[in-house]
Amino acid sequence: MLTASANFLHRVGRTQSDRDYDLTALQAAVAAGTTSPFATIDPALLGRLRTDLSKSRSDNGNFQATASGPVFKLPTGQVRISTRIGGRIDRFSTSTRGASFNRDDRFSRGEVGAQTNLTVPLLPWGGIDIGAVSADFTAGIRDVTASGTLENYGVALNWDVAPGINLRAAVNDEELPTPPSLLRDPIVVTENYRVFDFIRQETVLVRYLTGGNPGLPTERRRTTKIEGTFSPFGSLDLTFNGQYQKSLSRNSIAALPPASVEVQSAFPERYIRDASGSLVQLDARPVSFARDSLEYLRWGFDFRRTFGGASSGGTEGSDEESAPSLGAGWRIAVRADHTWYMDNTRVIRRGLPIIDLLAGGASGYGGGQPRHQVQASTAAYHRGIGLQLFATWNSRSLINGGSLAAPSSIVFASRSKIDVRAFANLGPLFPKIDSFKKARLSFEVLNLLDSKQRVRDTAGSTPLRYQPFLIDPVGRSVRLSLRKAF
Repeated sequence: MLTASANFLHRVGRTQSDRDYDLTALQAAVAAGTTSPFATIDPALLGRLRTDLSKSRSDNGNFQATASGPVFKLPTGQVRISTRIGGRIDRFSTSTRGASFNRDDRFSRGEVGAQTNLTVPLLPWGGIDIGAVSADFTAGIRDVTASGTLENYGVALNWDVAPGINLRAAVNDEELPTPPSLLRDPIVVTENYRVFDFIRQETVLVRYLTGGNPGLPTERRRTTKIEGTFSPFGSLDLTFNGQYQKSLSRNSIAALPPASVEVQSAFPERYIRDASGSLVQLDARPVSFARDSLEYLRWGFDFRRTFGGASSGGTEGSDEESAPSLGAGWRIAVRADHTWYMDNTRVIRRGLPIIDLLAGGASGYGGGQPRHQVQASTAAYHRGIGLQLFATWNSRSLINGGSLAAPSSIVFASRSKIDVRAFANLGPLFPKIDSFKKARLSFEVLNLLDSKQRVRDTAGSTPLRYQPFLIDPVGRSVRLSLRKAF
């Protein structure tokens, strides 16, 4: 079998940031004594309003072709192969004009590569019958401009133990080129951006820089995964699933973490302080880390059932006119999973201490890494009408701050959040009204219980940066929308 696909995307972006007025004339008038800074100021002395303007333009295209089929037969079954070849091109041009930066940049990257997957059945063979066992072997190579030749390879074992019971174990090694946007996005400067300085334990307004970082390296990642599914009832669409995964990344890329003793020692040029030690500028462009390690265990279940008629076979949550259960029956879907993070550590630079993100290491300002996360959803569909509920729960987390001599912590309490969404496809409900075809009416309540993230420092107070009205100023919100496709 042979398949091929291609696509192309053109995107233009523009960001204008108002900064301040040119106060040169006003300062000269105050110094000369002709204007009082405490009186009404003549607008003519304010000068022009200074702005930063960032522009970006990108073209992205890719093509791939896949050929698959049997190659030969073994006593255990048919050996199959799948080969994919493809190419990609990314072109970017960016410019930044403003009081702090004047920069033009162009970037072009091409990529060609191929990947092959070989599936070999191993069991049953002869008198050995412990279920069907097969092996997958994957190898790929690609040449990427400025990154060189990148390789990936992996092996996996699949075991169909019995009807409804499947196990899979896999190990993959891959080299990942940095996404072009992280390399060449235009620099955007935001004045008076509110951040929390975990070293000095204070909320400050800084000059905040975002954009691309052309110095990011190629990431190397090894992933080990063991997973299984169990469907105990043949007549009931109920599946229990479990997954263990461990990954180790070299030169991993992520956003710049908040200011802490460890992070600032690794990236001193990113945190600019004044003579008193207050943080005044933060360059938050992405950075690379020497090593990241992540290990977690996830388990849960998935239940689906149709009552009173056949399902239309659509996908839950689909925004298409043929949403689930447009037929006579009700379709119910319930799923839930619990993720237990057993290890999440980071080495920012070789020679620096290991940072435990589960025990106070910071990866962002929104909180530490919770050890436990629960996600659940339930939905019901009938004749183009649907009701969906999504719930999440995160356990307590913390971020360590302060100095080595006076350590301190910011604690983020556990939090639950529930969203509810109801929709109706108007076409099936009113088939005689042409204007209702491909129209959908939706009603959403986000954060149904108006949940707030509670944050406390060592003294039991909430820092200004983490006041509830700043973390989530909207809280519970209600949305009513009508969408029409033509």
